[in-house]
Amino acid sequence: EFFARLLDKNFLTAVRQDGSTFPVEVALAPIHLGAEGTGVVAIVRDVTERIEAQRRINEIQQTLDGTEEGVYVFDADTLLFDYVNQGAADQLGRSRAEMEGMSVLDLNPTMAEADYRALIQPLLAGRMSSRTIATRHRRKDGSELEVECVLQSSEVPHPDGHRRIVAFCRDVTVRLETER
Repeated sequence: EFFARLLDKNFLTAVRQDGSTFPVEVALAPIHLGAEGTGVVAIVRDVTERIEAQRRINEIQQTLDGTEEGVYVFDADTLLFDYVNQGAADQLGRSRAEMEGMSVLDLNPTMAEADYRALIQPLLAGRMSSRTIATRHRRKDGSELEVECVLQSSEVPHPDGHRRIVAFCRDVTVRLETER
């Protein structure tokens, strides 16, 4: 026997003959049967793996958001952010929503676009696996934050064909003031 019920408002739950359950998506489509009337075709898809993958993504994102370090992922061609963690938003006094549509150039008052592209080129070309820079980021209020950033090129293929750069940025303001 097969039946379905709502699960987390997004999926249905199917029940196997042994009584175990699993999440499914159901697609329904009418089918015209001529003189016999109209029927319905149902396509039932087990989405267990997709739900588990999404759970892992959420777990990883929560872990990254729990760090004080700023984590930025940006498109190497457009320099626009794909992802910033909560630590990055907190460092800059911004919300993550405010950072959507921003680029690395919006944060760094000391570097021109050509300089930034020259900085990441050895990463993209595979001549360097990572690069560490000391620079400043501009907060929302206009003040500047001294940071040390480790930049790496992501080798994970992206559907748009563009490469991604991952930057891990640490606020070093207090450390530098102490050293001075």
